[in-house]
Amino acid sequence: MNLNIYYRQNDTGELLFQSLQNELDAVVREFKISSLDYMDIEIKDKDSSSFRTLNSSRIINNCHNKDFIAAILDINRIAYLDSQDTIIKSYEVLICDLACISVRVSTYAKAKEKTHYIKIAENNKVVEIAKRTAYVLGLDIAMVQIILTGKRRYKVKAVNVSPILRKRDVVLITNIIKQIYLTDKILNAKEIKLGADPEFMLFSKKSNKMLSASRFFPREGIVGCDNIRIPNRQQRPIAELRPKPDISPIGLMANIKYALRNAYRMAPYHNVKWIAGSQPGGRYSIGGHIHFSNIKLNFDILRALDNYVGIPVFLIENPVSAARRRRKYGYLGDYRIKDYGGFEYRTPGSWLVSPDITLAILCLAKIVTANYAQLPKKYLDTIEAQKAFYEGNQDFFRNIFDKLWANIKKTDMYQDYEEELKIIPYMINNNLWWDENNDFSEQWKLNVKQYKKNKKKKAVNALSKRINEENSQTNPTVALSRRNRRSVVRRMSSRSNTDRITDRNFINTVISIPHYNENRENYVNPYGQIISPGQVRRGYIRR
Repeated sequence: MNLNIYYRQNDTGELLFQSLQNELDAVVREFKISSLDYMDIEIKDKDSSSFRTLNSSRIINNCHNKDFIAAILDINRIAYLDSQDTIIKSYEVLICDLACISVRVSTYAKAKEKTHYIKIAENNKVVEIAKRTAYVLGLDIAMVQIILTGKRRYKVKAVNVSPILRKRDVVLITNIIKQIYLTDKILNAKEIKLGADPEFMLFSKKSNKMLSASRFFPREGIVGCDNIRIPNRQQRPIAELRPKPDISPIGLMANIKYALRNAYRMAPYHNVKWIAGSQPGGRYSIGGHIHFSNIKLNFDILRALDNYVGIPVFLIENPVSAARRRRKYGYLGDYRIKDYGGFEYRTPGSWLVSPDITLAILCLAKIVTANYAQLPKKYLDTIEAQKAFYEGNQDFFRNIFDKLWANIKKTDMYQDYEEELKIIPYMINNNLWWDENNDFSEQWKLNVKQYKKNKKKKAVNALSKRINEENSQTNPTVALSRRNRRSVVRRMSSRSNTDRITDRNFINTVISIPHYNENRENYVNPYGQIISPGQVRRGYIRR
């Protein structure tokens, strides 16, 4: 990959250039940004056609403006320092391409300042705030200063795009840049595997009230309940699918269908409505989380997913409920690292609304992650764009969708999934949204055998009808009582298959006994066969 790294012309910038010059034959040129001297460290790769810029000049110029930083952080609900806040601790977190390099803590006590470095695991919350701050500002390398106020809140105080660093920190940044340089080789080495855990909710068709998913589904398994609970109760309102992953989005689609059929067998009720979307219940949010493995997450991948998956999904979902959901979930760059070494992308709402939309989004996710190095990522790095995303202003992005989609069409993989992707531009160009009130079980045509609540009762009635027809030929006055019918079927259901066959033959003969014999010691069936009272007591027939 061809690289350009913009850094301030200081001691750290010179040290970084020397390190990259020795490792990757980097060259440098000098220029100015906001009247300050900067270095453009350039690394060329003759075997690659992809380009990436770390801390572009436009982003650096924006970050010199404190009002820009404050506005972006406010849109993304990241607290920014107020001049009246009391400072207890200060954290200087060094971020490079989603990796935390170091955390330095300064403690203020009795008018004295004590500074030391801590391990990243000692304060994961501060690290995550720093990563998200650098991401939403469009930075790849940054020192984010976060303070702990007297009210025990973390707030961003400042962002330095070219900090003075220790030599060991420069070495770590150099190693990360070397990995970025090898991006094309890494992508070609392994096939990216897709997974998903889309969420959904159940509602009563009659009352339109939410039904708790834990009433139908277990906690674990291919279909289960999310960890969110109803307040003050043990019930869990949200269900999710956990299909088997696959390298092909079409294969993953088949696994999702299999998981849905399993879910429908657990809750096959015609009066239950299956709902997907962003926030269909008005209270609980649901998402269409997409998992990726055989690929290491970085800022560039995350920006590609936001620009080329997040925006198209945003343009076909209900903007009102989507805006409500993004107050807490589905924000820009929403991700989670998984135990298996991959990650899940959590920004889109639940796309289970229809099989066509599901397949299109999975195919789009595959194309974007496999070709992220070739895709320009410039549609979400302004105040106006991010504000439109969180407020649900779809008109802002419709104006740029054609340019965005043209970049997707240029990728090598687009031809493989052209038919599957057609629904996305069709819906966007015709101003169509998915319907969150639609029962998606009908869209997926989940034609499984329906559960019948009165199955045993119907079996008893059918047996009774057949027996009474036989009795009418010998003794029309004899009819099997409801109590005896239930007893016979219950006895049949508790025995093995072999015994049940024998029982059926026995019942055909024994169950319609019209009278006692002369000495009233045994029962006699219509065919003259004698049945002992012991057989009756064992449950075949009750008096």
